[in-house]
Amino acid sequence: MSVNITNRQLSKQYENYAIDTDRLRQRFQEKDSASASVRPSGYDTVDISSDGRRALEYGMMESFRAEQGIKPAGTLTGFSSLSVFEDFEKAVSAEKRDKTASNNFDRHVDKMVSAYTQMRSKIEEKYANMSQEQTYFIDDDKSIQPLTKEKELEMLDKAYAQHSEAMAYLTESLRDLQDFKPQIIYHRSGESVTEQSDRQTQSASADSAQTKKGEIKDQAFQVFMSAINKGNGSASARSELNRIWDYYANYTGGQKD
Repeated sequence: MSVNITNRQLSKQYENYAIDTDRLRQRFQEKDSASASVRPSGYDTVDISSDGRRALEYGMMESFRAEQGIKPAGTLTGFSSLSVFEDFEKAVSAEKRDKTASNNFDRHVDKMVSAYTQMRSKIEEKYANMSQEQTYFIDDDKSIQPLTKEKELEMLDKAYAQHSEAMAYLTESLRDLQDFKPQIIYHRSGESVTEQSDRQTQSASADSAQTKKGEIKDQAFQVFMSAINKGNGSASARSELNRIWDYYANYTGGQKD
């Protein structure tokens, strides 16, 4: 939509003019007083989520199109990088596996790959029908972009990478927890008696000392990413990652799904 602005020459021009500021101030005060007399004592406020705001903007846009007689070129969807990430998280959680005391890291990799494969297949099937109407979405930069197969696959890959990064950080945190030594301090007759509970094995402590900060995280991330690229990652790395996850699973009573 464009708006044309035309400058019109006034019939008369005045070189000298004066403004009665007192009169204008009085009129503004009278107007404010009149508004205050009908103004409600309080205001209702509503918190609108980002999705709700987008829906409202979409509704306003459709109303404008209808008023102006503009035929819509396509449908605006609620697709976004956040929605794809949330869908992927739900898909991974929906993957159920039997409880196990070993290879728990590989078990989670299997769940991730299965969820990824299913979502990718649905995208492939969706675009197999070339007669579907063109749809649009609001990109991360707030611009409206056409929704394509390539874009959906790109967002799915991004969601998988985000989940992989989160799980890689978790893996390193689990490794660091093995070095945690809880202490219980008893107070008796004005003196303290300390009882230290050491739950770690000497081998785990030695392995931890030899591993640099961030190395386990990087190894886990590489294994996660290679899993959807038909790779397995380093055998020694996978063995260490499984040991870390198994230690946690056995300490907490095993996995639930």
